[in-house]
Amino acid sequence: MTNARQVKKLVAPLLARNPDLILSEHKTQGYELCLVPVRHVLRHIWIQRVSMANHFGLQFQVTEMFRPEPHDPMTFGWCFDLVGRSPLTHPPGTGGCWYWADPTMAADFVVQIEERVLPVLRPLDTVEAFIAYARQHREWAWSGDFTCRTIMEIVLGNLEAARAIWAENGGWFVPGNRPPGNPGDDPAFDRYCALGAALMADDRAELARLLHAWEGEWVAARKLSAHWQPTPFPFERAI
Repeated sequence: MTNARQVKKLVAPLLARNPDLILSEHKTQGYELCLVPVRHVLRHIWIQRVSMANHFGLQFQVTEMFRPEPHDPMTFGWCFDLVGRSPLTHPPGTGGCWYWADPTMAADFVVQIEERVLPVLRPLDTVEAFIAYARQHREWAWSGDFTCRTIMEIVLGNLEAARAIWAENGGWFVPGNRPPGNPGDDPAFDRYCALGAALMADDRAELARLLHAWEGEWVAARKLSAHWQPTPFPFERAI
């Protein structure tokens, strides 16, 4: 299994050359490189343990941390992409996987992160930039999930658009009326009920309170408080 010694050696050149990167560990799932400072979205690169000890998975994520869903190490936002080996460097027949025993892997890892991933993640340092990127590059997800679209319209301050989406799709989020199959200990349902109520009542103060509270939970769970810069959402700045 991929271990801390291997990962720390692998990422050392990246950390030395990119002071806006930090490394954190999830005991069961793997390791992640996070871009700091952290504001409303987490830009991170997931070095994932897999079932075979001789290689690891690699993908980059952009996670909106103001999600109503409680934090989980494997819960990510709508933007993600897999990162494979450069076709010019990986050994024939390996399919672009990241094998620890391959002597060319470590150098290619740095190249792929610095040349393919960081140029995508670094500009997404505001929630507005993140939403614009997601709408352009991840339309399959944005068009398919009304809760995500509602929250993003709220964040941007397009509350009429958010209410239209919610009125069409969110009517079953009624307190005390959990749908079949939704466990009673799942707080996400109740949180969406609260979000919908505040939205339809045009209660911007309550919307801000909810979103900031959920963002704070994600930051604390990922142990990123030292790198977090709490800032107003765009809809708060427009008040």
